[in-house]
Amino acid sequence: MEGHSRKNLKLAQIVEVGVALSYTDSTAVGWAYLEHHGVPSKMILRVLTDSLSRRYSDTPLEMRKFPEDLANASTAK
Repeated sequence: MEGHSRKNLKLAQIVEVGVALSYTDSTAVGWAYLEHHGVPSKMILRVLTDSLSRRYSDTPLEMRKFPEDLANASTAK
């Protein structure tokens, strides 16, 4: 779904913060934040458990694979 534009930017920002909290604190903290902001439970479950459905832009920087990282990994053998 790369390149698909978001229609609800406020919700997108809330989800982005919730996902970040799930990485930095815990999934429970991320879930509580999202629930507090009215994100539907099915959406919370999807964004916090299915990393494959997350957009590349929503992936925390420390978890992204950049081309230079992949090149370094192949030469480190």
